[in-house]
Amino acid sequence: MKKTLALLMTAVMLACLASMTYAAAPAGQVAYYDMDDTEGLTNIDEVTIADGVATFDGVGYLVADVDLAGATELTIAVRFMADGVTGAQWPFCVSSDEVNNYPKEHYIGCLVNTSINVERYNSTHLKDDGTEVGRNATATGIYYDADEWVDLVCVFPADGSTIVYVNGEEAANVPASAGQDVAIPNCIGDSPVFQIGKANWGAGEFFMGSIDTFAIYTKALAADEVASAFDAPGAAVEAPAETEAPAETAAVETPAETTVEAPVVTAPQTGDIIAVVALVAVMALGATALLRKKVR
Repeated sequence: MKKTLALLMTAVMLACLASMTYAAAPAGQVAYYDMDDTEGLTNIDEVTIADGVATFDGVGYLVADVDLAGATELTIAVRFMADGVTGAQWPFCVSSDEVNNYPKEHYIGCLVNTSINVERYNSTHLKDDGTEVGRNATATGIYYDADEWVDLVCVFPADGSTIVYVNGEEAANVPASAGQDVAIPNCIGDSPVFQIGKANWGAGEFFMGSIDTFAIYTKALAADEVASAFDAPGAAVEAPAETEAPAETAAVETPAETTVEAPVVTAPQTGDIIAVVALVAVMALGATALLRKKVR
């Protein structure tokens, strides 16, 4: 009995495995955090992590152990819910470990308050007209619903542009500012620090809210890859049920060939031909006479 039960359980397990397929996240993923497994994250000042959700109280933050040295493109995907819309809140910021101060700012980050603002900075000083040298036209003023979960995907291609997707829809596509150098290495430095829930402005600007998934890519995801940005590597998905092949249909007999006899055409007799020719000639002469009469 026990042997039979064991064989039955094995058969069920094999059937379950057969009904699953494994879909990898898009190529270029270098870090994935679902907040169930926090390996690769350093918890600073006790961010609360429970039931697959990291809760930020405006003081604590996480540091991701990810090597971005030499990256020329980035995609950052974060599923977050902001706790209200007050102040400057940062779901993420990646930069050198130097403090950012206006107008010398070098970072890539996302600030949320009443709207989403995705920023790509390599500012060195102010020009005579007061504008910052190296500042990319950041994607600002993107609408979102505070106190609700948001799927945010930020794409930073090598051409200097910034593309933002909110809940799977493109919300902003800002080209690089003409003549500005906002290459990824110049924005984040040689040894960047990836902070989740904090930006290194002065003593720090933090995040209040929740994050449950975070993914980092060293490539710019294409539009058709964005839907898979939050997939874990090798994530199991249900395979479609197999469909049975249609039953054979009864053979249909082809209709018997039918013979169609060509109509028999009887050649006209010689007398008939002469009569027809004569009639045509008379009609032609009559028409000619009538035409001459009208012309006169």
